[in-house]
Amino acid sequence: MHIPTKPFLLAALAALSLAACGGGDDKAALSRAERARPATSVTTMQVSMRQPPGAAVSIGPDGTLKIDDVVLPQPPEKRQQLQNYFGQLQMRRQQALPQLQASGGMPVTIAPDAQLKPLQERLMADFPELRPYQDSLETIRLEAR
Repeated sequence: MHIPTKPFLLAALAALSLAACGGGDDKAALSRAERARPATSVTTMQVSMRQPPGAAVSIGPDGTLKIDDVVLPQPPEKRQQLQNYFGQLQMRRQQALPQLQASGGMPVTIAPDAQLKPLQERLMADFPELRPYQDSLETIRLEAR
């Protein structure tokens, strides 16, 4: 039996190319998928909520609420509520510092605990502009920076 060599070689090369390219992309694809998921990121200077494709929302240490770098003015009691949430997340970040250092600076992901859940529910009730970001509250990424 005679196998045509040219089509066979082309098919074999195509299969090898796909196998070679696909192996390294698994980690990159997983990383992209993870970054695209709704999440809350906690750094030393801000708490950011992300819900692609929407604009990022951030809370500063002083209770400043920003959507896409536009400050939304808040009355003092609401600023205090945002400051409290910021502080609670900072405490979790401080507790995770040894883990952050051990991971080489990679973020540590946590789920909201019994103390954070009521704060998050109150944020959703008191800040209508945050409601589209509710899914981002389920995944909290504590960052070293």
